[in-house]
Formats: sequence, C-alpha cells, structure tokens
Amino acid sequence: MSNSNESQQDISDFKIEVNLLTYRLTTIENKIDNSLDNLSKKIHDMISHYSETKSKQALTNQSLDQVKSDIGKIETKVTKLESDMTTLQVTFAEKLAYGGVGGGAVAISIEVLKKLLES
Repeated sequence: MSNSNESQQDISDFKIEVNLLTYRLTTIENKIDNSLDNLSKKIHDMISHYSETKSKQALTNQSLDQVKSDIGKIETKVTKLESDMTTLQVTFAEKLAYGGVGGGAVAISIEVLKKLLES
C-alpha cells in the first residue's frame, strides 16, 4: 500500500511541477509577446520618423536648388548692372569732356570776337 501511496504522491508532485512549469512558460510567452509588440511599435515609429525626415530632406534640397537658381539669376543681373554702370560712367565722362572742349571753344570764340570788335 505504501507503494501505491508513494506512486500517487509522485503523480501528484509531477502534476504540480507540470502546472508550475506551464504557468512559468505562459508567463514567459506573455512577456515575449509584449516585448515583441513593443519592438514592433518602436520599429514602426522609427520607419515613420525616417520617412518624415526623408520627405523634409527632399523639400529642403528642392528649396536649396531654387535658392541656388535665384542666386545665379541675381549674379547675372549684378554683372549686367556693373557693365551698364561702367558704360554710363564712360558716356558721362565723354559728355563732360566734350562739354569742356565745347566750353573752351566758346570761350576762345568770345575772346576772338572781343579782340575783333576792339580793333
């Protein structure tokens, strides 16, 4: 009889150990599931952030290209304006020179006329 009681006890102990092991495995499985869910959410967030960053970078590059184009146009206009300014300065200097020569010629003509009238 003791052998039968011992056998019953062994079976009962075995069931307890199996139940304990089942509980532990279930707990571990739940923790793994939660960890995988958290990891999946973090990966999703990282991918979303990467996509946003990529879009912003593309817009920034587009804006930068536009600014470079605008700067090129402005530099071209500045070069043309500098050329126009130089031409204007030369023209103004020529007019002043002709005016000076013309003024001198008029002054000489007046002096010649004065001399002729005095004589």
